[in-house]
Amino acid sequence: MRHILVIILVSMHLVGLSQVVNTIIVSNDSILVGDPVMVLYKLQVPTELNVSSIDYQIMVDSLQATNMVAGTKKKADADFEGRFTSAENYRLKGSEINFRPNGTNKVYIDTFMLTLYQTGSFTLQPPIPNFLAAPEDLEIITSEFPQIVVGVTSYFLEAIQANKDSMSLEVIKEQMAPNVVNIYTKKKPSDYWIYFLLLGLAILGAIIYWFIKSRQSKQQIVLLEKPEAPAHYFANKKLTQLRKEELWKVGKDKEYQTQLTYSIREYLENRFDIKALESTTEELKASLTGKVTAEQESMLVEILQIADLVKFAKAKPSEDINESFLTKAYDFVKSTQENSPDFDEQDYLRRLNAYLDQQKKLG
Repeated sequence: MRHILVIILVSMHLVGLSQVVNTIIVSNDSILVGDPVMVLYKLQVPTELNVSSIDYQIMVDSLQATNMVAGTKKKADADFEGRFTSAENYRLKGSEINFRPNGTNKVYIDTFMLTLYQTGSFTLQPPIPNFLAAPEDLEIITSEFPQIVVGVTSYFLEAIQANKDSMSLEVIKEQMAPNVVNIYTKKKPSDYWIYFLLLGLAILGAIIYWFIKSRQSKQQIVLLEKPEAPAHYFANKKLTQLRKEELWKVGKDKEYQTQLTYSIREYLENRFDIKALESTTEELKASLTGKVTAEQESMLVEILQIADLVKFAKAKPSEDINESFLTKAYDFVKSTQENSPDFDEQDYLRRLNAYLDQQKKLG
C-alpha cells in the first residue's frame, strides 16, 4: 500500500509539470505605516510554452485600502521599488523575461519592495502572464492572494475614529499632533541625522577602544584554526533533531519536508563540493554522476520529488511515509558518507569551543 501511494504522488508530480504556476508572496503580512515589505513573484511554465508578456497592472490595481471602520475600498497610497516604477513599464515583454531552466519547466522570479502609507487591510493579486498559442486545456494554478495588514500608533487609531467617513490621509493628518505626521509621510535623509550621528560616535568610540587595547597588548597570540568535521556529522545531527520534533505528526508536513531536503542538499554540497542548495533535481543528478551508485541516486530523487509534491502541490503523505523518508535520508547519508575513522566528536567539540572563545575575545 505504501509503494502504491508513493507511485500516485510521483504521478501527480509528473502531471503538474504541464501546468502553469503563478504565485506571489510577501515577506511580512503585518507591518506599520511606512515600513517596506518585500514581494516575490514567481512564474513557472512548461519549457515549450512561449510567454508573450507579463502584466503587472492588475497587481497594482488590486492593491486597495479597506476602511476598517466604514468597510469601503479605494486605491492605496503605495510605492513600488524594483524593476517597474510607473504605469509606462507595468507590462514586461516576452523578450525581457529572463527565464531559467528548472527540469521540464522554466521559471521567472521577480522581487521588489512595496511601501504602504495608510492603514488598512490590503489584498495583493499576482501579475497576469500572457501566452502565445496556449493550448485550450492549459491550467493556471494561482496561489492564495496574500493579505497585508498595516497599522500605526494609538494616535492614528483615534484619528480614524474621528473621521469614520473618510480614510484620507490629509483629513486624518489635520487631527494629528504635528510630531506624529512623520509616522506615515515619506522619510527624508535629514530625518535620520541623529541616528547617523550616534552611529558615527559609536564607530569612533570602537576604533579608539581597539587602538588602546592593541597598544596595551604585548602578548603574542597564537591563532587557533577552526576545526573541521565530516559532512555526515552535521547531516546526522540535523536529521536526529527532525526525528525528535516529529513535525509531520502536528500537521507541519511542508516545514518538515523543507528541513529534510535542506539537510540532504547541504550534506551533498559539503560532501561532494557541488552547488546542491541552488540546483534542481535534474542538475543534482548530473553533478553526482560517477560519485554515487544508481541505487543511491534513485533514493535521493525519490526523497526530493516527494518533498516537492508536499511543498508545491500540497500533497499530504501519511505519517508512516513521512517517517520512512527520514529513514531513507539516514540510509543515503550513511551509504555515501566519507570514511573518517580518526574523527572524534568530543575532541572536535573541545577544539571548536576553544576556537569560538578565542574569536569572541579577539572581537
